Amino acid sequence: MDGVHIRMKNEKDIASLLEARQLWRLFGVTYVALLNVKKKVISEPAGIHFSRAWALWGIKAMDRPATITEMSQILDRDRQATAQLLKRMENDGLVKRNKSDSNRNVITVSLTNKGEALLDQIIALDEASGEIMTCLTHEERDVLQHCLNKLHKEALAQIALHTQSFPNTYSAKLGIINAETGE
Repeated sequence: MDGVHIRMKNEKDIASLLEARQLWRLFGVTYVALLNVKKKVISEPAGIHFSRAWALWGIKAMDRPATITEMSQILDRDRQATAQLLKRMENDGLVKRNKSDSNRNVITVSLTNKGEALLDQIIALDEASGEIMTCLTHEERDVLQHCLNKLHKEALAQIALHTQSFPNTYSAKLGIINAETGE
């Protein structure tokens, strides 16, 4: 009898693992498809590479000058690659890099008027990609948002075990955590 019980438990574990893998696969292909829509809707019409659009949006979401470290977390790039991207964006007049007032070793980045104008254009273009969400009912969007927030918090908890996670100010701006409680 114990052998049957163990086999049943293992079969349930395998089924659960297969279900999780299918969900990960669906999540991955959906993410890639959504990014491709964003690239087609934003990057090509605005004439800007998607990583630059994401950087402009990330700086704006911080609502203050962002550090290179914060931007590397937002862009999911290493610090050196982020610094190079931001330097090129500065050369193009999209951002302004400054030494921090509180720590001269820290460089912050903020939007220029040209960067703000381009971001406004990107936001206007991005409204069209919001049409994708209209295939979901309001209730479905609420459930999806709840589930994604839950997954995001768990992912950040796992990341925190090994590295520093997104800055709380950025997560709060996105509505992922409460700015006052950090939860």
